[in-house]
Amino acid sequence: MTLNADIVREVLLQVECHRAQQEGIDLQINGQAAETISEHVRLLCEGGYLEARPVGHSAGTVWKPVCLTCLGRDFLDVAIFEMAWITAKDALHDKGGALTLEALSAALRSVAREMLVSP
Repeated sequence: MTLNADIVREVLLQVECHRAQQEGIDLQINGQAAETISEHVRLLCEGGYLEARPVGHSAGTVWKPVCLTCLGRDFLDVAIFEMAWITAKDALHDKGGALTLEALSAALRSVAREMLVSP
């Protein structure tokens, strides 16, 4: 599976809009299969951006987010601004490197620093 930056952002935004739920939060993202969303939730959990839990179903295991972590909130503090988000994604695309959560976070931190310094 290839990491999709827009799905990452949307998962974190949706989790932020919910109160923490031990049973997990049901997410729906337009045009995305449940398996794709679940895999992104798992990766975000493994990366420390959110807490999530695996829930067994007849079709297999589905990862459901429970709440954001401090790292996830820090990520969203910048990613929530559309211009910062587009700038960070474009910077990664221009460099041609692999899209990872760490690379995406680093690009957002760089954009945030530029925003703080710019008049």
